[in-house]
Amino acid sequence: MDQRVRLEQQVSPVRLKIRVLRVRRDLRELSQAQQEQRVRKIRDRLDRRVKLEVQEQQEQLLLRVRWEFPVLLDQRDSLQAQPVRLDCVDTQVQQV
Repeated sequence: MDQRVRLEQQVSPVRLKIRVLRVRRDLRELSQAQQEQRVRKIRDRLDRRVKLEVQEQQEQLLLRVRWEFPVLLDQRDSLQAQPVRLDCVDTQVQQV
């Protein structure tokens, strides 16, 4: 009788193997989620860094253009400041 109780209390090798497989699966899923989270963080950081670099390059390029071609920018600004009117009779664009 004592031996039978001991055998019933012991975990069968099949159940033990099932438990081990479940634990391994859970760990694998957890590690995949952690890896995906790390990838997301790294991707976000890289996106921010690239945006900053592009913004800095655009600012530097604009400063360089302003320095090397100030007359062109003045002309562009003066053209944009003038209103443009469409004349219905003439069907040509005229600047006022």
